[in-house]
Formats: sequence, C-alpha cells, structure tokens
Amino acid sequence: MSPKLVINNPTKFLYFDHLQGFCKHYKVEVSEAEIVVAKNYLKNTKQKCDISLLDLYTLLPSSMFLRLKKILQIALTLPVSSASSERSFSVLKRLKQYLRNTIGQEQLTSQALLAIEKEDSKKVCRDCIIGEFTFKSNRRLELTYSNFQHLH
Repeated sequence: MSPKLVINNPTKFLYFDHLQGFCKHYKVEVSEAEIVVAKNYLKNTKQKCDISLLDLYTLLPSSMFLRLKKILQIALTLPVSSASSERSFSVLKRLKQYLRNTIGQEQLTSQALLAIEKEDSKKVCRDCIIGEFTFKSNRRLELTYSNFQHLH
C-alpha cells in the first residue's frame, strides 16, 4: 500500500499490512507485535475506533511505542498535497513580475502573504481600509498581514 493511502485513512493506520509499505519507505522498522500491543493498549483505554492520527500520537506513550510514534510523527508532518506550496510560489512569481523594481523586500513579503492567505484577506472590511487611508497624512498605507487582522 502506498504511503499516501495510509495517511489518508487513519482507521487503517494500525494494520500491519497497510503500515508496512509506509514504514519501509521511510526506513522505520515497526513490528507486527508492536502494532498489536498498541491496539490492545487503545482498547484498554476505551478509545473509539475512528480516532485521528494526531489523537493516536498523543494517546500512545513514547516509552512503550517509540518506533510507532516515530512513524506517526512522519505521517503527521507530511503535507497532504503540494498544492499550497505550489500556489505560494506561483503567487510570488506573479507578484515579482509585476512589482519587480518598485517595492522593497518587506512590502513584497507582506503582499505575498496577503495573496497566499486570500481567504483571510477577503474578510477584511474595505471601508475600514479606505477610512484609515483617508485620515493618513502621508497617504501611504502599509499593506502587511498584521495590519489587516484588526480590520475584520
């Protein structure tokens, strides 16, 4: 089974057949006995069967399940997809093309963050920005992500 399928289906994470390929790929040896003990440990703690990987990681003590926790840690830190990082680089490329020699690095970073976090920037009250800009004496409004958080 591919590593991606194990991560996307937490209920199958504690099945040796499913976990074996993932462990082999990341060179972490987890024995079938360790998985059986982990399942029994979870049954004794009366945990529901469909818990998330993060819950599984927090419930299992490191002293008993060191290798299993290591593979859980790897699974939790892997990105589900590369779409968000690809989108970040795409946005930065477009911004740099448009603003190449007109702004400094700090403003470029702030605008890139606003473009990447566009869901949060859509929540910003535009009238608040216009009002704040109107009362400024030098008519330059710094576009940084932290400035927009108080304008919601």
